[in-house]
Amino acid sequence: MFSFCHSSGATFAALLALASLGLTGCQDSIGAHVTGVVTYQGEPLPFADIRFLPDPMGPRGAIAKTDDAGRYELMFDVDTVGIHPGEYKVVISTRGSAAQAKRQQAPAPSADTADAANPYANNRSSDVIVGGREMLPMKYCSSKQTVLTANVQEGSNTIDFHLD
Repeated sequence: MFSFCHSSGATFAALLALASLGLTGCQDSIGAHVTGVVTYQGEPLPFADIRFLPDPMGPRGAIAKTDDAGRYELMFDVDTVGIHPGEYKVVISTRGSAAQAKRQQAPAPSADTADAANPYANNRSSDVIVGGREMLPMKYCSSKQTVLTANVQEGSNTIDFHLD
């Protein structure tokens, strides 16, 4: 039986959301460009969060989110593609992933069921994402237990992760 990871925070999620929008226009880049594909049990792993963490001490890491085919591109920050060359621990997580979550919507309120005391009763934007259970074992999704590493070189890097 697997132990599963816990949420990594709203700030990280917000940064990932911005990075995954695929914004076009002027983007800076630094040192190394890293792309790749993540598979789990032989299938592409869609919408997973990827973090490259300095190992043990080094330059700042980078993040990415896989697309529906498991492909990713590392982002140093919202406006900067890439990562500094070096050794990294890699953490891959599906917690909160659109692939694992389902949207739960409250039924449309009627005039006789509206709750004037609850300002969210008639607000459809307050629907929540439920589910989002981590599907990967701790050896991939925990920054303390990950077995994944990457050696990033200057220039273009293709780093694929085939998880079992």
